[in-house]
Amino acid sequence: MSSSYSKQIIELNSGEKIKCDIVKEENGVLTVVSDTFGEMTINRSSIKVIIELDERTGYRYDDPNHCSLLFMPSAETNSKGTWYVSDYELVFMNVGYSPIDDLHISTGFLFPIVPEMLTEGPISFGAKLRTISEPYKYNMSIMGSFTTILDEPNAGIITYGAAYNYYLSPATTANFYMGGLTTTETAGMESIFSFGLALTFRTSESSKFIFEYLNGGMFDDIETKGIMLFGLRFFGEKISADLAGVKFLDISGSEPWFFIPLLSLTYHF
Repeated sequence: MSSSYSKQIIELNSGEKIKCDIVKEENGVLTVVSDTFGEMTINRSSIKVIIELDERTGYRYDDPNHCSLLFMPSAETNSKGTWYVSDYELVFMNVGYSPIDDLHISTGFLFPIVPEMLTEGPISFGAKLRTISEPYKYNMSIMGSFTTILDEPNAGIITYGAAYNYYLSPATTANFYMGGLTTTETAGMESIFSFGLALTFRTSESSKFIFEYLNGGMFDDIETKGIMLFGLRFFGEKISADLAGVKFLDISGSEPWFFIPLLSLTYHF
């Protein structure tokens, strides 16, 4: 049996922990299939605690911030009734809520990936609707947002797009995003289109590695072919923290090793 699908961790009174699938229990004796030892029996009196795992991933809990990647939107949504608060660079706050399993709405300050975002409009309102879902197999969502422009109170920036993810394994996902950006002044007649690709790899019980690439369409005002983001996410049952770097590609005069640090903290409740 693959360890990816084991359903329990049994901690014995001796302190030993056994990752396994409990097959049956009779007369105080459990029959289990262990990832390491195969089929075996354990007396109930020898057990200190049984920890239930998510049978789809083999871990105690999933990434609570699975609805987001580093910068690119994810195709997943949070469960009904869930709130979250995200803090980028300890300054730029975002708040979101899921009234149903397949919808979440959010508002807050945009993380300024380029300086123009600070002056053009830091406050954004958005929504994401999951239209196709097969848990731990694939998801598809459509999304949109409206961002205010400080210097032009009657104008705003509109984004729209769709995201798709596919589980290559219970611990690895491939993600794709395609979308556009327009303004209320053009009534949608002029748009800048962009796409993004991302991979996530579960590296441990409480961490994952994320790699993203977004093309240069959304950064029309600067000389770049896109951005690359890579980093680690550390998480518990309700909190996650990202430690990542942002690299603008092919900017004239930039050093190959130069990247912008990206820090974020998210709490779900």
